[in-house]
Amino acid sequence: MGNFTQELMENAANKNAAIVKNRADEEMKMEDVFHKNEIMKNNFIINVKAWMLVLFFGLMVKSGWGQVTLPVSRTAWASPPTGWTDVMGTYYSTSFACSGNDGGKFDASSSSTKVNFSGIPYQLSFVVKSNNTSSTSSLAVEESSDNSSWTAVTTALTGTTGLPTTCTTKGPYTLLTTSRYVKLSFTKGSSNMTIDDVSITSATPAAPTITSITPGNGQLSVAFTAGAIGASAITNYKYSTDGGATFTAVSPTSTSSPIVIAGLTNGTSYDVQIKAINTNGDGAATASTAATPRTTPSAPTIGTITPGNGQLSVAFT
Repeated sequence: MGNFTQELMENAANKNAAIVKNRADEEMKMEDVFHKNEIMKNNFIINVKAWMLVLFFGLMVKSGWGQVTLPVSRTAWASPPTGWTDVMGTYYSTSFACSGNDGGKFDASSSSTKVNFSGIPYQLSFVVKSNNTSSTSSLAVEESSDNSSWTAVTTALTGTTGLPTTCTTKGPYTLLTTSRYVKLSFTKGSSNMTIDDVSITSATPAAPTITSITPGNGQLSVAFTAGAIGASAITNYKYSTDGGATFTAVSPTSTSSPIVIAGLTNGTSYDVQIKAINTNGDGAATASTAATPRTTPSAPTIGTITPGNGQLSVAFT
């Protein structure tokens, strides 16, 4: 009897423990659902506020995402290309553009355009145009290495001198080698403005152009024309025979065409690329061009010549 009573008590205790655990699990699930609902509600409120700001200022944040490789050149503003983020309304039509078919329209104090690029920058230039001869608007020009801390590239452009009513090129302004972002931010006074023809050059050389590759005996002679030199003169070139996986510096150093690549195997196809170097580093490489070294056959050796009836039989190696 004692054992039976003890077993009943143990079963009852186990059932009570299971009930308590189930209740705790249910409470945790309810709390988790509550937190998720709170997060969804907060995100909804944040999004609504953001759209209210967009509607209030008549602006739209448009982004091309990603990162653009230097050099940068932009003349079209209907939609942002890779690396660009625009905060502006519509874009100006051809009559207001300085080149191309449209121009960026800055018509509110929150208008801006920003670009994120890879590579070492050299100089920035762009074109501005105000629609008012007594402009009190201004344009801030800034750069950043991290998209967080910003440094002025130049003093803010203001008035009819900084923002004239005809398409006027501003710059070139030399950028910091550590910068990876440039931002142009508008503060509206008495006029709107057009932004157009934004250009950022690279401190390293632009890609050369391969004009021809002449095959030889165990070598390839690569003729080329140089690209833009960047912030300093070209000091040497590098070549690749494996499609850009590895590069070898020309030795002895040379800055003239052609580049002769020796030590190759006749009959083997090579994917050739070249790039220039200056004190800021390696420049952009060309696309791959396939070429195969070759040579004419060596002279054979005649072993014997056997005369015949009106003929000769020539044996050779």
